[in-house]
Amino acid sequence: MLEQMFMTCSHCTDCYWLPQCGGCDRLTCHQRVGRAMPDGPYDLHPGRPDFPERVAEVNGFSFSDIRALPLSLPRLPDAIPSLRRGDLGSRWDIASCIATTIEPFVARRDPKPLRRLHRMPRHAVAVITGCCKDRVLERLWQRRDSPHLIAALRRERPCLIIAPDYSPYPDDARCTHQYNAKRSLIVYARFRAAGLPCVPFASLHNEWDVRKWGAWLTLNRVVTAAGISFQTLQGHNDLWEQNARLLEALDKSTERRIHWLIIGVASPTRIQELRRRVGHFSVITGQPVQKGVRGYQVINGVPVRSLVADEGLLVRYNFQDLQRSCRGNLVMDLIEPSLDVPRKRSKPEDRPLAPGDASPQLALLP
Repeated sequence: MLEQMFMTCSHCTDCYWLPQCGGCDRLTCHQRVGRAMPDGPYDLHPGRPDFPERVAEVNGFSFSDIRALPLSLPRLPDAIPSLRRGDLGSRWDIASCIATTIEPFVARRDPKPLRRLHRMPRHAVAVITGCCKDRVLERLWQRRDSPHLIAALRRERPCLIIAPDYSPYPDDARCTHQYNAKRSLIVYARFRAAGLPCVPFASLHNEWDVRKWGAWLTLNRVVTAAGISFQTLQGHNDLWEQNARLLEALDKSTERRIHWLIIGVASPTRIQELRRRVGHFSVITGQPVQKGVRGYQVINGVPVRSLVADEGLLVRYNFQDLQRSCRGNLVMDLIEPSLDVPRKRSKPEDRPLAPGDASPQLALLP
C-alpha cells in the first residue's frame, strides 16, 4: 500500500493523489509542452525523491485535519497601505491600519516591536502578511513552532496576521499547489493555537480549488476573514480575470460572509471589477507609498508628477485616492499639466507631453 501511495506516476489519471490535488491542467505533473517540470528546491511532484517525506510532513493534501478557532476581528478599512523597512523614514503614522510582511520577525531572533521601530500610533492595527520571498517563507516553515517567533508576534497587538502564501505560482505542478496550501493552513492553525490573531490564506488556480476551499470554509464557519493575493498576476490580464472569477465563485459558495484581504490590487478598474464580484473586501497594496516617495500623486489611479515636496503628505493623498477607488468615488477636477516639473525616471508616466498636447491631467488635491 505504501509503495502505491508514493509511486511515481506518468499520468495524472493514474496518480494516487488525484482525489486530493485535482490533477494538473491538460498535462501531467512531470512534463509540460516543450520543457521539463521545474525541479527547484521549492517545487514538489511525485517524481522527486523527497516526495514521500514532504507529503508525510503535512499529513497529506487534505484540509480535513485542520480546524479553525473563533477570532474577533478588528474593524478593517477598505484600503490598507503596505510599507517596507525604510519607507517614510520609518514613521508609519499615515493610517489607522498598516500592512507589512512577516520577514522582520522571521529574519531576527528577537525583533523590535513594529510600533517602536516605525513610530506607529498606539492603537493602529498592524496587518502582517505572509507574502514575501521564498527563502523567508521556508525559514518561517522551519520556525512555525518557535517560541521566540510566537512571542515577537504577540507583542504586536493590536495586529492581524495573514497566513503565508508560499508563492503559489500558476505554472507550478498541482502537487506544489496543494503542498503549499496545506503548509499555509498548518501555519495558520499553529498560530491560532498559540492565541495569535491569524486568518487563513486561500490560493485558487481552478474550479477544483474553489470547491476544496469552499468545503473547508463551509465546515469552519468561525472563519470570517481570509487573505488572497493577486500580486503575482500583474501583467497577465487573462490570469487576473480567471482568478477574479474563481474568487467570485468561492465568495458565493461561502454565502458572502468572508471579508477578503486582497493583496496586490491598486488599479481603480480592477477594484471596480472586484466590487462587482465580491461582497466584502479590503485591498492591501504598497502603490500609494511607492508612488508618493518618488514624487507622484495618484489621482483616480493615475500617477501625476507633483509639486508637493513632502513625501509623507503625498502618500496620504495617494492613500485617500485608493480609499475613494474602493468606495467607487472619483475626483472630477481637471487642469492642464505643468511641463516644467523635473523628471526623475524615464517611465511612461514620466514622459513629458508634446507642445500642443491638450490631454488634461487630474488636479492636485487640496
